[in-house]
Amino acid sequence: MEDAVYESIKYLYDMGHKKIGFIGETLTHSKENYFYRAMNKLELEVNKNLVIISENRFEYAGYSSMEKLFNNKQLPTAILAAYDYIAIGAMHSIQSRGLKIPDDISIIGMDDIEEAAYLNPPLTTIKTFNQDACDLALNIIFKKISNPYFKTKQKIQLQSTLIKRNSVSTPRE
Repeated sequence: MEDAVYESIKYLYDMGHKKIGFIGETLTHSKENYFYRAMNKLELEVNKNLVIISENRFEYAGYSSMEKLFNNKQLPTAILAAYDYIAIGAMHSIQSRGLKIPDDISIIGMDDIEEAAYLNPPLTTIKTFNQDACDLALNIIFKKISNPYFKTKQKIQLQSTLIKRNSVSTPRE
């Protein structure tokens, strides 16, 4: 996941974004840390006013976080959302103010939920392969159930990749 967050921030940077924000919620601190590390690695300034960690969850976390950015009059040119449902809420807030995605603000989510491809605009997102890890874990559990002497030690590393759709463009001057 950390590599995909870096790839996302680099993609935004390569598109011309320098004022990049992060919105998450209280259970997404690891993704927030990945965001900080990616920004530092690319030598981009992190404006802490553009990092919002909501006490809410899902779409309302994104909506309320984006509203806080609007109320503080601190707007990034691009947002990385901790997961797609947060991105959906942020998109609703942006669009309800008459702004356009990606013309006014670009946005990237994480998880590549099925709905992401059908949003307006389709959401650029980080696809994770969580189902593969779950299948592997279940396979190990079933082997242990059928054979109490079965032992294994495995390191599971989830792969992630950036899925580029239409929610990112170059920033307006």
